Order: sequence, then structure tokens, then C-alpha cells
Amino acid sequence: MTGKGPSRVAIVQRQRPHVYEMLQLFARRNFIDLRWDRREGDRRHTGQAVALERRREDRRREPPAVWSSLGFMLLPRRAEIALPTEVRISA
Repeated sequence: MTGKGPSRVAIVQRQRPHVYEMLQLFARRNFIDLRWDRREGDRRHTGQAVALERRREDRRREPPAVWSSLGFMLLPRRAEIALPTEVRISA
């Protein structure tokens, strides 16, 4: 661990509170950020027809098998985006 916070994130299904409870101590000892799944359903549920669909295919992938069998996924944390400390504007 580099000291900049957790290097991994565990996402737990909302309907599995027992899994969340079991992972709490493990996550704390192994510097894992433990979170509940925030999704509550498919957001695209409008009944209106779309004139032109710009997306060629659905962008969502199938979740890995451990998502349904274990009730959680362990993911690497995204690298922090480095922002410039100063901005120079050319005239």
C-alpha cells in the first residue's frame, strides 16, 4: 500500500447485508474500500420512441460470475487523475 488510501474497492449487492458484515473486518485489515451497490435498476425506462438511436449497442457488460455467486466484486481503484497545479494562459 502506498499510503494514499485503499487500493481496491469491494462492491456488495444491496440485498446481501450478511456479506457486507462479513467483509467489514477483512476490508479494514486489507485496506479495501467497502461499498454498497448504488444501482437501483435500469434508468432507461421511458416509454417514448426515439427518432434515431445513436448508440450502436448496449454499453453495459454482463457482471462476472462472482457477482451472483458471492454477492460482491473486488475491483482495483481507479488511478487518481493528476490535475495541473498551475494553469498558464497564452495571450
